[in-house]
Formats: sequence, C-alpha cells, structure tokens
Amino acid sequence: MRYLFLNLFLLPLACGNSWGKFWNDTGASSPAKSSAATPPVVIPKSWYTMLGGAGTFDQANAIIQTSDGGYIVAGQANAAIASLSGRAPLNVFNASYDCLIVKLTTDGVVDWFTFLGGTGIDIANAIKQTDDGGYIIAGVAQANIPTLGGQTPLNAYSASSDYFVIRLTSAGSVVWYTFLGGGGSDTAKGVVQSPDGGYLVAGSSNATIATIGGQSPLITYGGTTDFMVVKLNSAGAVMWFTFLGGAGNDSLYGIDIASDGGFILGGQAGGNIPTLGGQSPLIAYTGSDALVIKLTAAGAVTWYTFLGGPASGVGLSSIRSVTTGGYIFTGTTSGNIPTIGGQTPLNAYAALNEYIVIRIDTNGTVLWYTYLGGSGNDTAFAITEVLDGGFVCTGQAGANIPALGGKSPINAYVAADDFFLIKLTNQGAISWYTMLGSAGIDIPYAISATTDGGVAVAGKLAANISTLGGQTPLNAYNANDDFLVVKLKSHGGF
Repeated sequence: MRYLFLNLFLLPLACGNSWGKFWNDTGASSPAKSSAATPPVVIPKSWYTMLGGAGTFDQANAIIQTSDGGYIVAGQANAAIASLSGRAPLNVFNASYDCLIVKLTTDGVVDWFTFLGGTGIDIANAIKQTDDGGYIIAGVAQANIPTLGGQTPLNAYSASSDYFVIRLTSAGSVVWYTFLGGGGSDTAKGVVQSPDGGYLVAGSSNATIATIGGQSPLITYGGTTDFMVVKLNSAGAVMWFTFLGGAGNDSLYGIDIASDGGFILGGQAGGNIPTLGGQSPLIAYTGSDALVIKLTAAGAVTWYTFLGGPASGVGLSSIRSVTTGGYIFTGTTSGNIPTIGGQTPLNAYAALNEYIVIRIDTNGTVLWYTYLGGSGNDTAFAITEVLDGGFVCTGQAGANIPALGGKSPINAYVAADDFFLIKLTNQGAISWYTMLGSAGIDIPYAISATTDGGVAVAGKLAANISTLGGQTPLNAYNANDDFLVVKLKSHGGF
C-alpha cells in the first residue's frame, strides 16, 4: 500500500515515567494520576484460535489488523457452520464452497462471521479495510450469484470463473458486489484501496476479454495466462483494466500501492516478455523467473523486471511497499541463484525448495536478497513490514530446521508441515524464527503486522493443537481443516 498498514494507526507512545494512563491486557484503562496524562501504552498480547466447522476445507487466505485493534480473516469453507464462539453467521452458508469472513476482537474473540457465496465454488483470497472502516474482498466465483445480502451484482457474471469483489460495511453487511471476467478462467488474488478512494483488483486470466464494464483493455491479452488488473471507482464501476504478460503462463500473486500513488505487482513469468507497455525489462529473463511490474495510477507500465536464475525458478507469492522506500517480496525457489541484479545472497541456499526474500528500490534495482530454509521443502507465502522497520515472512516448513542464521527456533518443529515464520532486519539479517503447528499439515497463507510490534498469521491446520507456546486455544479445533490464527509478540513468541 502507499501507506503501509502500520501507518493507518496512531501508534501509541511509550510512557517515560510511572504517571499517566496505562492499558492492561483487557483493554481497560486505569485512572490517570495526573491531568497531563501521556498516551496509553499498547500492551502486547498473544493467543491462538481455531475456527471452522464439519467441512474438510476451511482455510484462511488473508488477515489484516483492523482500525479498532481487532482482526478480520478471509478464506473459504465447504460446509455450514452454525455458530462460532456462540455467534450465529450474519449470512448463512449456501452450497459447495463459500467465502468465509470472520471478525475477531483484539483478544481473538469472535465478533461476527459471515458466509458469502452462491451455488458454485466461491473463495475469498484477499481483504483490506476501507477508509470508512468497512472492507473490500476479492476472490473467485465459479457460478452466478443473482443476489447477495439483499443486493444484485453491479456487473454480471460471465462464465467459468470470474473475479468476485464484495464491499462490506464494518458490521459485515453487503454494500455492493460485482463480477469481473470473460469466457475464460479469471481469479483475483489481491485488492487494495487506491489514493482516490477506488479499488485496484488484480489476478490472472487465461483468455482475452474485449470489454469489462464498458471499458476496453489498455493493453491487450498476450496469451496462455496473463496478469489482469481492474481499476474500480469507490462505487464499484470499472474505470479501466489491462492485461500484462507474454505468450507463456504469467500468474499474479501480489499487489500493493506504490509510494507515488501507482501500483506494484508481482508474480511468476512463464516465458520471456521482450517488451511490455512500450518498456523493456530492467533485468532480462533467465527462465521461470519472478515478474515484477510497476504501474502508474492510470495503469501505464513504468518499468518491469525479471528476477531469477537459469538453473532454478522463482515463484513470487507476496509483495509489499516499504515505508523507507522501495519494495520487499518473498517467494520460493527450487535451486541456488549465485547472483541477482549484481547482488549475492546474504544467507546461502540450503536444499530443495526454500524461501527467497528480495529487496528492490523504487526503480527496480536489487538491493539485497537472501535464502531461508532447511533440508526440507520450505514454501513462502506472505511478508509484512513490522513496527521496527524489519520484515516477517511466513510459509511452511517441510522438515525440522535446528538452526538458521546462527539462531535456534523459538518454538520447535512438530511434524509434517508447520507454520514457519522468520523475522528479518531492514537489511536482511535474521532476528528470530519459529515453527508453529500440529501433527498434521499446517499451512500459513497470510500475515499482518500489528500495532504492538508483533504479527498475526493465518492459514489452515489439519489436526488439533492442544497447546502452543504455553497457551491453550481460545476456540477449540472442530474437524478436518480449520482456520488457524496466531497472534505473536514482537520477539516471535507468546
């Protein structure tokens, strides 16, 4: 985002003496001892919770901390859930797969939850809070939904799968929703609110589309699969859309607001793209590379670059603007890349699949990159900038990692695949790492920085976790796959 999540909050200042107004873990304030009270101190909290029903595929794909200090989690469910923590859903489960949205308090308690979908497969892949305190959600719908929460769609469903974009109030009511797509398979992976109050929705499309919402594409479809970016106004009307790609499979996974009000996009390229929007790449294609594209606010290509190596591909999964300038992204690579953009890795490649984290400046120049992993298959999904200016990336670890960057894990590896979180400094040095999981396959798809300097991570788990970091769950494991949401303090522990 142009202004990262951390900038959405008035961050409390630490009190320099024993006087003033303090906050305890419940959020209740103690009386001020002086009329010249200092701002309240945010007391770090930690907890974990499991959220789901009897279905086999309850999975959290996105999480953000909200302006009230709580959290909102978005994903999917394939069966009805009658209640969560004693709450009934605002909108009931329909059929097949529905989007599942859960609002939590700052303490991890369920505030409200809702299902959003129709008779087909409907999945929420991204969520952001809007400037009025509501929410914008983006994902995919594989069948028409004639009405939703008493509303009808702004743009009609096309075919196969369409982008599915939903605007909610802060209380979870549907304001509007729309479909965006054509005759092929169109899946939205990211959404942001732009500085003009509208929204940018981005994902991938595997077929040409002549018009969406009365608009023709700024750049036409390249072939196979392209990035597809759609700009909406605040009311959900299409302002412009564009395809970005070449003849190969080019799949988008990350999007954010750039510091100049434009947009930064990231994903994976399936082949060389010699020119794009009148530009040539900053770094040439080598083979199955990450593809990063900078757009203006009007959708024109400012620059684009490939990042990878000839012997191994780089799959980019998450990209973020950095408050001090430039961009950070994480992804997964299957082999060693000795140099990228003239830089050598800070931490050496180990084996199989590993996290790769790359920092670039506003012009697309590589500042540093690093490998993070062990002897198993380690897959990165998301990254965020935290309060101290460092970064935390998350994904899954496929085997124990007894040491990394001279550190030992805060929480030990359990089994199968565990959540795998790593804290880096602004310059890419490892501060801490931890593994969180059950006896089953546990995958974290999303992470959010929090105003107390910690992080909240969300994904899915396949078995019960009776204790974690000395804590017991706020909400018990249900069955099969559940959402797993974990709030950690700034040091990576509970």
